[in-house]
Amino acid sequence: MIKFFRKIRYKLMESGKKGKYLKYAIGEIFLVVIGILIALQINNWNEERKDRNKLLNIYKHIYSDIENDIKELEANLNFFNEKKSIFEKVVQDSITPELLDQGLSGLISSTPKTLLNKKGVSQLGELQENDTLTFTSTIYMSSWTQGCYR
Repeated sequence: MIKFFRKIRYKLMESGKKGKYLKYAIGEIFLVVIGILIALQINNWNEERKDRNKLLNIYKHIYSDIENDIKELEANLNFFNEKKSIFEKVVQDSITPELLDQGLSGLISSTPKTLLNKKGVSQLGELQENDTLTFTSTIYMSSWTQGCYR
């Protein structure tokens, strides 16, 4: 293709028709500019696709984090419900030594800590996206975190 254009250029220069050569040169420049614009648009589409995929993966990660947090909170709730029943028996003075050994000692020595998974939300904040879902997710997670630590 380049040889084809080169031959046309040489023929126009040799014939001495500067007007035709000028039209040819402007046409060639126009084609190059159009090609560059098309390449830039394709690149922009590709970058937008990558950004959408990255955002989708972050949302999936946040969903997974929330599911794991719910499981951990349910386990903590079960732990405290077991200890509550033991404390109620202590208050009613109806606890047996076996129940005391297996239940009360664990409550005094250790309480489960809830560490919420915030990796997905922090990745979302790093994206600097200004859409409503990003903003709402960040606010929800911060309020949920404050509620869990109260």
